[in-house]
Amino acid sequence: MEVAAARQQVADQQRKIAELRKTINTAPQVEAEYERLNRDYAVTHTQYQALVDRMSSARLSDKADATGVVRFEVVDPPTVDPEPTFPKRTKLIFQVLAAGLAAGLGLAYLLHQLRPVFTSPRQLTEATQLPVLGYVSMTWVERHRAAGRRAVWAYSCGAVLLVVVAVVTFLTDDLTSHFLHALIA
Repeated sequence: MEVAAARQQVADQQRKIAELRKTINTAPQVEAEYERLNRDYAVTHTQYQALVDRMSSARLSDKADATGVVRFEVVDPPTVDPEPTFPKRTKLIFQVLAAGLAAGLGLAYLLHQLRPVFTSPRQLTEATQLPVLGYVSMTWVERHRAAGRRAVWAYSCGAVLLVVVAVVTFLTDDLTSHFLHALIA
């Protein structure tokens, strides 16, 4: 009895294996058919949307014709001009450069007015209207002088770099606008 039951189970399992092998062979075909149907649906849906848009445009045109007030037709689709109308880029580049330099100079002057530096006892007397009894001069160590020179060099390099970037931007702006115009057209 047990042997017969085991043989029956083996036969059932072999039948299930055969059915699964059939489905394995049909799965790629089903997937390909599914992808084709999805692609066809997307194309059909796009065409449907275009037809719906045309129908709504036609209805609007028919309503305008029926009232006799307005005639509605799309003659030419709108286009975008690649050249900006405002602001002119070259003018803007140099205005921003000048404004930045003016803001930097203004900030430096403001800081000098808030925290003045006196280089001689006479300047201090004139500013405070008090007599100066004595003063201690600043003795600069070589490392302080080197740090000062480095600061001046860094400032000078930064200013030159700012002007160079402005000039390069000015020169490449025309090329960029022509490239974008050619790309759009």
